Amino acid sequence: MKKFSIKLALLPILFLNLIALNTFADSAAPSNPTSNPTSNPTPINQTIAIVNDGVITQVDLNQMLFQTLAQAKMAGITPPPIDQIKPQVLDQLILQKIALQMADLNNITVSEDEIDQTIADVCQRNNTNAKALKNSLESNGISFDQYRIILKNKLIIQKLEESAVANSIIISDQDVANYLKAQSQNNHQETQYTLSHILIAVPNNPTPADIQKAQEKAQDVLNQIHKGLSFTTAAMQYSQADDALQGGLIKNKTLDQLPTLFEQPLSTMKAGDIIGPVQTDNGFYLLQLISKNTGQTQTHFMTQYHVQMIEIKTNPIITANQAKTQLLGIYNSLHNGGSFSKLAMANSQDYDSAAHGGDLGWVSLSDLPLGLGSYVQELKDNQISKPININNSWYLVKLLGSRQQDDTKAYEESQAREVLFQQKAEKAVQAWQTKLKAESYIKILD
Repeated sequence: MKKFSIKLALLPILFLNLIALNTFADSAAPSNPTSNPTSNPTPINQTIAIVNDGVITQVDLNQMLFQTLAQAKMAGITPPPIDQIKPQVLDQLILQKIALQMADLNNITVSEDEIDQTIADVCQRNNTNAKALKNSLESNGISFDQYRIILKNKLIIQKLEESAVANSIIISDQDVANYLKAQSQNNHQETQYTLSHILIAVPNNPTPADIQKAQEKAQDVLNQIHKGLSFTTAAMQYSQADDALQGGLIKNKTLDQLPTLFEQPLSTMKAGDIIGPVQTDNGFYLLQLISKNTGQTQTHFMTQYHVQMIEIKTNPIITANQAKTQLLGIYNSLHNGGSFSKLAMANSQDYDSAAHGGDLGWVSLSDLPLGLGSYVQELKDNQISKPININNSWYLVKLLGSRQQDDTKAYEESQAREVLFQQKAEKAVQAWQTKLKAESYIKILD
């Protein structure tokens, strides 16, 4: 069964999700003092909040504010005054601190290979390369090392969230069938929506007074927008959704990919329309439709690779140098006319493929061990790689060929499962985050 990830935005190049931003300490603070977004002469190492057995310092807050301003600039958003978004930033720092503390207690980590693969995915989605990504980040004051830390902490928190809620989310075959039937009845005409949203949240088990207070605040925010306040600026200042500091922007989603509560209002809205407050279990939403585009669903093709592989695993007996030396010997034998199949059967420790001469058959990149796909993509037909080290294994890979395979049916089913999963996961994660904060010791000193 395919395992789905909980997605809290996909980190496009020019629109960073900073919910998982970690403390960068002094080395990550802006090198130019004038770029510091705070104007108060607060000591730079002052503790401003205690979170369980950890602290958040003025350095942490300043850095997050600086990153938020850079992010707004990259996204073309005019942010509200710094003092008005400090509470939002501090709240996200607190939530992130709690989550990372819990991840540490549960020994949840992320490898450098996973970070590399995520960066490769970001580049592929945005049709660019690592060098261009690095230049884009640095031109906006974000170093590539900082970006890797952002990704690392985001991935750690994502793993934590998955462990907390994913196992409770079940998507049945009937759910998928119903989703695809609804799509087919619409003749596969899929309208994609780009919108912004603002959430004025209510606490768990709210009282009537809590609900009334939230509704009045949502109406006040709506009134400010009607008087000229930018919707995205209002989202950064008032919204209590995870993507508040990104202006509440949601790009290019079909109705089925959006929260169910958005479906009815959006189906009748025109670009530029604003509606709300819309009451939900979580609170009150304001929605602004930015654009919608209708297009015909296209046949989906997937690149498949015919691959042979030899794997040598390191352990307390076989060191990395020994594994590499063994593969170099096999590599030389192959270039002297040796049979890949015979050498794989004799040496590979991936025993399933070894029984077939190391032949994995036709596979997609996602079917390969994590991180190996990028090496396979670089090979030409019948080319053998040099020894590759990934985590605790060393590999030799031979590419026999590649092809484009029509996998529209499997792709549509996979997309349906992921859409349905994300719909259920969003609400589950929100409830989990609220519970996490409620069970933590939080004291704001300033």
